[in-house]
This record gives sequence, C-alpha cells and structure tokens, in this order.
Amino acid sequence: MPKLVDTTIRLLAQEPLAGRVPTADMLRLAELLDTAGFAQLEVSGGGVFDAAVRRGVESPWERIRALKARTSTPLGIALRGRFLVGSRPVSADIVRRFVACAAENGIDVFRLHDPLNDVSNLREAGEAITSAGKTFHAGLVYSPVRPGL
Repeated sequence: MPKLVDTTIRLLAQEPLAGRVPTADMLRLAELLDTAGFAQLEVSGGGVFDAAVRRGVESPWERIRALKARTSTPLGIALRGRFLVGSRPVSADIVRRFVACAAENGIDVFRLHDPLNDVSNLREAGEAITSAGKTFHAGLVYSPVRPGL
C-alpha cells in the first residue's frame, strides 16, 4: 500500500502565503491532518526558513516544536543536501549542526535532494541524519533534455 506525505503546512509557511496564515490556524490544521493517516507531514524546508528570516515571522524551530506537541504523525523537512535550506553550499560542520538541531526540535524524516543532482552533496546530510537516528529519503530530479533548449 502506498504511503502518502502531506506538504500542506510547508506550502502554507512559504511564499506567497508566508506570514498570512496564523500559527493557531496551522496548528488546528495539523491536528486535522494528523487524523488523516498520512505517513508523514512535511512541515518545513528551504522556503519556510527563507520566508521566516526575510519576513521576521516566528522562529521555524518554535513552529516545529508546536506542531510536534500536537501531532503523532512523523514530521518531515525538505533539505537541499549541502545547501540545507539556502542557495549556497555550507560546510559539513554546519550540515551536522543543522540536522542535529532539526532532529532535536521534532523532525523525524528528512527529504534530501540536491539542486545540482550531485549525489556527493547529499553525503554529509545523510550521515548526519543517520547519526541522529532519523530517517531520510534521497531523490534526484529528472528532466528530459529537449533539443533546442
């Protein structure tokens, strides 16, 4: 039987909706989604952190902790390998510290991908996730090459 992941909360917390959906509403939504039988609720990722920093919205860590306290479904985050939640690669130490912090704050499943489709950019994050005793799903992006583009 296929297992479904819901990304509603992550999508509501990033542009163009960032800061427009009150946290209280997101928490009520999370409680509802928690009863739907999803394998995971993906609640954070690059766009969420970016929007929180640029808009001065609440701490993404506080929101994750609040969601964790109200749900039993595993919580997930989308990470861009060595790029984490940003647009530039960071050191292995930063990757380890970020993953450990995410795990401590309530993230159970890490969805890894690399914007360059370079598998080596997933290595440090994958090792940090397994060291934290968490689960990760890695993926590459496929796009067919069309002549003339």
